[in-house]
Amino acid sequence: MKNGFWQRVADFLIKDHPYISLTFFSALIMLPLLGSYPLLGQWEPHYGRVAMEMMASNRWDWFLDPIYLGKYDFWSKPIFAFWMVFPFMKILGPTELALRLPFALNGIAGILMIYYLTKRMFNDKPRAFLAALFALLFPIYTLISKQFMWDITTVTFSFSATLLLFVGMRDDRKKDIRIAYALMGVVMLTKGLLAILIPGGAFFLWFIVNGFVLSQKDEKTTFMQSILADIKKLRLLEGLGIFVAVSGWWYLYMYIRHGAPYFIEFFGKHHFGRLEGAIKKPDGPFDFYIWQYSMALFPWVAFAPAAMYRAAIAKKKEKEEQFILLAILFLTLFFSLSATKFPHYIFPAVPFIAMIMPPLFIDFFKGKQLKSWYLVAVLGALLTGLIAKDLGTGLNYREMLYFITTHRVQKWFGRVFDMVPYLEMVTPIFVLFILLPLISVKRKFLRTISLTGMFSLSLLFIGYINFYWVPNMLEVFTPKKLVKIYQTEKKPGDIIIDYNNWKNRSMYFYLGVDEHLYRETSTASIKKLIQSHPQNTVYITVKDKHVPELRSALLNDLGAPLVKVADDAIPPYKEIEMYKTGMNLKAKGMDDWKKSLISEKDIPRNIKRVNGTLAQKSIEIIGYKLNKNAFDPKEKLVLDIYYKVLKPIKESYKFFFHFDVYSGALPFSFKIDEYPLKGYYPTTKWQVGDIIHEHFEEIVPPSHPGGGIKMYTGLYKGNIRLGVDQEKYNDGENRFILGTFRVNI
Repeated sequence: MKNGFWQRVADFLIKDHPYISLTFFSALIMLPLLGSYPLLGQWEPHYGRVAMEMMASNRWDWFLDPIYLGKYDFWSKPIFAFWMVFPFMKILGPTELALRLPFALNGIAGILMIYYLTKRMFNDKPRAFLAALFALLFPIYTLISKQFMWDITTVTFSFSATLLLFVGMRDDRKKDIRIAYALMGVVMLTKGLLAILIPGGAFFLWFIVNGFVLSQKDEKTTFMQSILADIKKLRLLEGLGIFVAVSGWWYLYMYIRHGAPYFIEFFGKHHFGRLEGAIKKPDGPFDFYIWQYSMALFPWVAFAPAAMYRAAIAKKKEKEEQFILLAILFLTLFFSLSATKFPHYIFPAVPFIAMIMPPLFIDFFKGKQLKSWYLVAVLGALLTGLIAKDLGTGLNYREMLYFITTHRVQKWFGRVFDMVPYLEMVTPIFVLFILLPLISVKRKFLRTISLTGMFSLSLLFIGYINFYWVPNMLEVFTPKKLVKIYQTEKKPGDIIIDYNNWKNRSMYFYLGVDEHLYRETSTASIKKLIQSHPQNTVYITVKDKHVPELRSALLNDLGAPLVKVADDAIPPYKEIEMYKTGMNLKAKGMDDWKKSLISEKDIPRNIKRVNGTLAQKSIEIIGYKLNKNAFDPKEKLVLDIYYKVLKPIKESYKFFFHFDVYSGALPFSFKIDEYPLKGYYPTTKWQVGDIIHEHFEEIVPPSHPGGGIKMYTGLYKGNIRLGVDQEKYNDGENRFILGTFRVNI
């Protein structure tokens, strides 16, 4: 009775209503919370701003010519994805949901196309259903589908075009071939020449392999005759007409509108330039995408080698398996050979990999080839453990972050919303389910428990990523809160400046098209803007590490204070702060720094005195005090230093402290760089006779190898350090030898 019930459920989902059930399952993963977390990434706010400006344009051709920051030179991408978001932005406004919803729906459509085309290729509903399910459970699929970027649209249509061409040739169906060329035209409007490259590369390899096989089987058919016969089936002239009719008119419009410069940039720079590495984009070794697969398909990647081997040994009987393998091979090789390697470039291969996976599990469930499961299970368990360890220790963790933020996130922030606890909990259980049938591989109930457990844990992982990890992650990396505060506080005439902040793309989107964001990279330009708005408040967003230099410059030259308004902190992570300043701004507590100007009697007796001088006896370093003499990694180091001004200093300098291993197994260094009194008291304002107490705190790096540490200090501007007067304190590089301490091993 129980088996009968579950069989009826399976028949209802897979045989009777596969499109309804796949749409339902896909929507459950794709749609919830879609508009509840902010835009960020490299692309979402960037493309969102382009769409906003296009819709705000009064030109008749506003929907054809992309514009960014008032300039009609957004030539890195074609037009189709913008057309996708326009209706949603018209209805929902310029919101996160409006930008993401069309691509999430596209992702659902992609799942249905994987089912449809797998069924067409193999006439096997269970295999088709499982292929679609695997794609949905691959992390890369939902990470890319749920954001405003071109790739899910490119992959859906290029994958569909490639397989429709194949089944159209195989079954001699002109309709399929014509639809395929129309879809290639859509891809041309979405991602350019990938429209030709993806199907063209797969068929190129297929024609060579198929021609060789046929020429070996039939002596009357030569290699070239076989290839020419296959090419004839493609109906290239008719296809070219359809392709040009769908996409050519827009490129003609862009040529009439902008001339040759558009084609030089779009095709020359953004196609061949990326391929050759002529533009500054991420690169990686040849095996880069092998590692990307491990993250993109986790945890099912552990079974990919066995699934591909099974397909490979079936190639003599099944040309369809052969074609899919060749498509995967071509895409992997092509992007591996490309000089530019974004992690998501390998995404076009993912639907083909999903099609390869099901037979391995169907045979296992049905009790076929059970002896091979011993090797498959052991290999799968080992790969799952190794890849989970790589994700947990960071080998591929930052690449997963890249899909939703930027490839430098981990370098800047470390372990943001670390998934290690999840992996430590789930991975052993997943491995257990893989190995469970080995107790008695012939027992169906063990195989059923094994497969149910693996799919359930994989679904849990996808839920964890989509409904917890991504939303929390993006809250860390957004300036949305700061923009809202500015919009609430600002008065007519007030302006906002972004200073050396990579989040400005998000700020452009959230500020809207009616607000101007000044992007500045020098304190001199900021001072000019403040002077040109003497009666107004100027808001500045800035990385926290740049605040002292900005404060120092404004106080030194304008006497304008920096008053903190807010920051983007989601404890314990913080990067961007927003300050306000102005020629007439007065702020409470702005003189608190003067408490650090002390007299001789205020110098503690228990400091380590050095009494050395810098810059021809312009500054005397009196001494210092550490909170401890030995530290553990991750422990807080507190340093108090006391110095006296002996002569006027004409330029603005920064303090540096270098903490270098001088006695230990491995070289290691960490440092502090800071303006005097965090910028409140620039060196140009120092008065002869001042005794200044500086207080610094720094965490000993977790990766510190330990050993004896020598402290060096001094003041610098650019590449110039103030000289150290006494030879015994000079390390030979104008670093003042302050003292020593230890880091425990």
